[in-house]
Amino acid sequence: MRRRQASALRACGLLLAAVLAAVSAGGAAAQERRSGWQLNRFGDAAEARLRTAPARPAEVLLVGRDGDAQGARAHVVYPLNLVADHRYRVRVRLSGEPGSRIQLMVRRSAAPYDAVVQEDLELDEAGRSAELEWVAYDEPGAFDLRIVPRSPRVQLQVGTPEIEDLGRVSLGSAGTPPPFDARLLGVHLNKFAQYRTVPALGTGLVRIWDMRTNWHHLAPTPEAWTARSADAWKQLDDLVGVVQRRAPGATLLMTLGQPPAWASASPQATCAYGTGTCGAPASLDAWRDYVQTLAQRYKGRIRWWELWNEPDYARFYVPTLSLVELARVASQVLKSVDPENRLVSPGFTGNGYAALDRFLAQGGGRYVDAIGFHWYVRAAPESLVPRVRNLRALMQRRGAGQLPLWNTEGAPWCNPGRESPCAFEGLAGDELDALPMRYVLTMWLEGVAASAYYTVEGSGRRAVPLFDPDRKLVTRAGEAFASLGDWLRDARVESVQPWGEAGIAVRLRRGGDASVLVWSQRRDEALRVPADWGMARAQTPWGDTLAWRPGEPLVVGRVPLRLQAAGGRAAAQASR
Repeated sequence: MRRRQASALRACGLLLAAVLAAVSAGGAAAQERRSGWQLNRFGDAAEARLRTAPARPAEVLLVGRDGDAQGARAHVVYPLNLVADHRYRVRVRLSGEPGSRIQLMVRRSAAPYDAVVQEDLELDEAGRSAELEWVAYDEPGAFDLRIVPRSPRVQLQVGTPEIEDLGRVSLGSAGTPPPFDARLLGVHLNKFAQYRTVPALGTGLVRIWDMRTNWHHLAPTPEAWTARSADAWKQLDDLVGVVQRRAPGATLLMTLGQPPAWASASPQATCAYGTGTCGAPASLDAWRDYVQTLAQRYKGRIRWWELWNEPDYARFYVPTLSLVELARVASQVLKSVDPENRLVSPGFTGNGYAALDRFLAQGGGRYVDAIGFHWYVRAAPESLVPRVRNLRALMQRRGAGQLPLWNTEGAPWCNPGRESPCAFEGLAGDELDALPMRYVLTMWLEGVAASAYYTVEGSGRRAVPLFDPDRKLVTRAGEAFASLGDWLRDARVESVQPWGEAGIAVRLRRGGDASVLVWSQRRDEALRVPADWGMARAQTPWGDTLAWRPGEPLVVGRVPLRLQAAGGRAAAQASR
């Protein structure tokens, strides 16, 4: 009996503790998102104070410890409640000690805490109004407006922010996209050694990465580098030759970096591809020799070069050398070997907004011919629209708006080992096979100039495969991917417009032929095709013609369809 009573008391105690914990957690969550300016102290600070009063500016004092040039480990935070895919503008009045530097930013309040917009400011006693504009992500999680100290001591007054919702943005609404570039049908051929071909995908770009051809593969020892004797040289030579034969119009993009430990400034660093490989080059001379060797060997065959892979991720780069310095030397060397060579900025991760901002603020834009970024997405490629818009605004603000934007790595992505449920679960077979196609359409309609799908083989089931390396066959998803080249080559966009709940319609003209691409982010939306479009038939990416007649509702879903007119060359070709 005593044992049963003790067990019952323990059970009651556990239940009470659980209830109290839940109440506490709920209270903490409510407190976390309360309105008004708040102090977010997350590390060491000599002093961090915030004083607020109704109808008066908040008073802030942030002082770092001695020797901390970046200031106190504390931010002042104003929680924001935003609607996904809406553009916002915030204005706030600031004044403070002359010469004090701060960064005003909007940042996600949950991991990975990535910035969506930021601006560096210098305070003065007279005060100034600061303004930020951005598009909210189509992802769960709240955002904050933050004041980040960038001086050892920051004393300021800050008013209540004025937040304006400027309305919803939609795919393609930024302006008429440029003509479709085959480099949007770019790929990674990571298992090339197994099949030694370029799959028939209309490939316009091959990014050379994750193929055992990095610097440390080419130079496992100083002697092997001098003699050019490593097996990786043969792998790289074979790849370049096969691409030129099988896809003669395709652009080769070589990603630089990843030195061997003997040429690394951080030879003991723990890195994604082996000890020391994420270190910066041991010297600019070593970097110059590496870049020049590659440029001379592949002169006229590789003309596009990417500075580094994802240097904003610590396991890919230890920043003992400035990326801007690496860009300056690489650009100089590449163009001295061949004036037609072009340099892409480091390919930053999808959370690398702040890293790209830093690279451009330090002058990196002077040395590159394109901006590289990596966008992965779950099951809705169109949700990338806010991220692309925010990045373009950053480029414009930093004087790099004229540079083309390249998505040098990415794909619709699911990691079965880490996600439950996987983002792809619930998609029908054709919907899944159409994801890579929608991904490319999103890039194109948002003005991205090139995109490299990671990878054609499906990256261990984390992406939809475009090619089966065992059977050496293009998959059904690959066929849909390749159909974009046939549908869009030489076509001119007349308009991009939303329809229904989540539909997109892209009106095209090629010569005298008109067509319309339609799809929806939802399953089975009914589209009343306007009579003035003049469309008479609907075709799937796999060449099947649907049983639809003009005047009837057309059921459209997550698989893009091409509508065609009754006559013209396009209709004739489709009927064959």
